[in-house]
Amino acid sequence: MSRLTDLIAQAKAKDPQLGADLDREFKQLSSRLPFGLNFERHRPEAVELPQRPIRKGDKVRILPPRGSVEKGDQRLWQVKASHKTKKSAELELLGVAENESRSVALDDLVGFTAASAPAMDTTSALTAALKDRSGLAPALEKLEEARHFHGFSDLKEARKAFYAFTTAATSVFEPLRTTDGIPAFQVWQCAMVDEAVEGAFKEGRWLQTEGRPGHNPFFGKAMLKCAEEIKP
Repeated sequence: MSRLTDLIAQAKAKDPQLGADLDREFKQLSSRLPFGLNFERHRPEAVELPQRPIRKGDKVRILPPRGSVEKGDQRLWQVKASHKTKKSAELELLGVAENESRSVALDDLVGFTAASAPAMDTTSALTAALKDRSGLAPALEKLEEARHFHGFSDLKEARKAFYAFTTAATSVFEPLRTTDGIPAFQVWQCAMVDEAVEGAFKEGRWLQTEGRPGHNPFFGKAMLKCAEEIKP
């Protein structure tokens, strides 16, 4: 700061008005600078950000296959380039449903909010992709109504919104389980959802991608394994 102060003093000597203007601006900017420990200015070496899209330059770890108990590769790798492949609308929405059910099953409200962010776009894409399929119109309409997710203050509200969404999504996908081109998925059921979600029916179903055991999203950790798989 001393060098800048000296320069302002020199400017005042040569041009008082210019020096005064510079001094005023300098003081205004100086007053905005925070004092003390400023952790937000520090850029950590590595912070794990689950579900964040990978970008060029990111540092990543290679995870083991889903469902595996192996530790996986703990080394950090830097992404030099990424090559995106076009995902089907069905796969995109199944991914949203999977991430939502996983989050509420673990009582993770922050994770659920992040997982729900793409719900509106993926639902619209799915509706467009399946609009000509016979018999799906009523289920797609309910899915459109349930796709709106906003900030939730607690898990109770989040699970109520999830119940409406997953009920509609399951109604859309169950008839498609044997259809060619539909990604593999599982349907799970809880027989007492009405005890966990206000206004729900007794039985409730949800979707999971294959590779992990059924975890109850309506009761969460309190009754995590209360789940029955519904076979095709």
